[in-house]
Amino acid sequence: MCDEGARLYASALSVGKIARVETEDAPCLLEFALLHPDPDDATWLRPVPPSAALTQRLHPIEREIQERRRLSVELTEAFEPFMAISAQAPPTTHAITVLEGIDRINASIELALAECRSEVLTIQPGGGAQ
Repeated sequence: MCDEGARLYASALSVGKIARVETEDAPCLLEFALLHPDPDDATWLRPVPPSAALTQRLHPIEREIQERRRLSVELTEAFEPFMAISAQAPPTTHAITVLEGIDRINASIELALAECRSEVLTIQPGGGAQ
């Protein structure tokens, strides 16, 4: 929310309404649906209660979190049979993992960087210099 919008929204909450013309420099108020037209007078806007506005903003985020959780359960179930096989297989002693394809290589580097907590050294033969 823009600074002017926050100030005007606080004012509208305190007074119970705000003149529509006062909000022209704060389009974020309407963008976030924090104000609605006064049913008795079109020149005024009434504030949406903060709890309702917060719920309205959080709803899509909560939906996305639920979808991600559902996807993680599906992935876990899909890989579960392979985990059992892997647990019974003899351990591999390879210290190096070879990746092919720019997308796989970049995804692996991005994952390593995201999980890195101190320092990471990467080597990508043929990368960068052509």
